[in-house]
Amino acid sequence: MKMSSKTYDILKIVRFVLMLVATLYLTIGEIWTGIYPLPYPEQIAGTLMAIATALDGTLYDSSKKYAKRINGEYNQVEE
Repeated sequence: MKMSSKTYDILKIVRFVLMLVATLYLTIGEIWTGIYPLPYPEQIAGTLMAIATALDGTLYDSSKKYAKRINGEYNQVEE
């Protein structure tokens, strides 16, 4: 999949924010268990981390193809 530089940068930010929110939600959910419990902290955080991991795979693949193009290792770009 070919993606623009802008799309790549936006997805990197989205991935970072997803990981941040997942960690924060899980931590606060565990700390506030008795006072004000957040619903399903493990399930929600796990889902957000799974989405972030899938984005990692996409970003890794894209950066790997970009590096190959820059180094001239192949001429055709897969789409």
